[in-house]
Amino acid sequence: MTEAQGEILKKFSSDCICIDSTHGVNGYGFELVTLLTIDDLRQGFPCALLPNRCDQPVLSIFFSCIKQKIGQLQPQIFMSDMAESFFNAWKSEMGVPQKRLFCAWHVDRAWRKNFKKIKGAEKQAKTYKIIRSLLEERDIYTFQTLTEAAIKFLKGDPDTVEFSNYFETYYLQNISSWAYCYRLHSGINTNMHIERMHRTLKYIYLHGENVKRLDKAIHGIMRFVRDKMIDRLITSNKGKLT
Repeated sequence: MTEAQGEILKKFSSDCICIDSTHGVNGYGFELVTLLTIDDLRQGFPCALLPNRCDQPVLSIFFSCIKQKIGQLQPQIFMSDMAESFFNAWKSEMGVPQKRLFCAWHVDRAWRKNFKKIKGAEKQAKTYKIIRSLLEERDIYTFQTLTEAAIKFLKGDPDTVEFSNYFETYYLQNISSWAYCYRLHSGINTNMHIERMHRTLKYIYLHGENVKRLDKAIHGIMRFVRDKMIDRLITSNKGKLT
């Protein structure tokens, strides 16, 4: 994390912190962990990056180093995937955020991955349509009605009952973290900023390759951060010059 990144993180982190990891930026099997905030232009800005594994002990050290450099961060919203490693590491170093959100993209991917619990492609497609409508429903009362109907439908079919049990266990207990109707005023529907950033980094700065040397991967990452900072300065000053 550079000094400029640290300043942006301090300035805008009270709103939202997003964190995610991605594979394929180097040849060592490391993951690129990205900590990102949303700036005053409502754009995602990468404030700290960690090319390493992302288990809880490593993440705790990562967050501890950030805290030592710029102080404790207390965002209203903490967004990550459903894995507990990110959230537990954050809590141990920064405290409990006001609200935890799951990235909609990760939720959708987890559902698709568990469709193997459903017998038959046609029933998988129908189930996906049902639960996706739950995710995207904007009205809380309609969401509650649809959820009751969905569970009744899934439990009533032997081919979908296993998926129903999975859905109840992992999602009905924390609906405020993934259902759109409970996050309308959060200003964020997904961590699309991180997804866009990772695509830009991989295909423009790393030329779509799995870079064999870690130093070259880090060099590409820092060029990306530099250009992101320049873009921000240009956008911020548009219209100010006469």
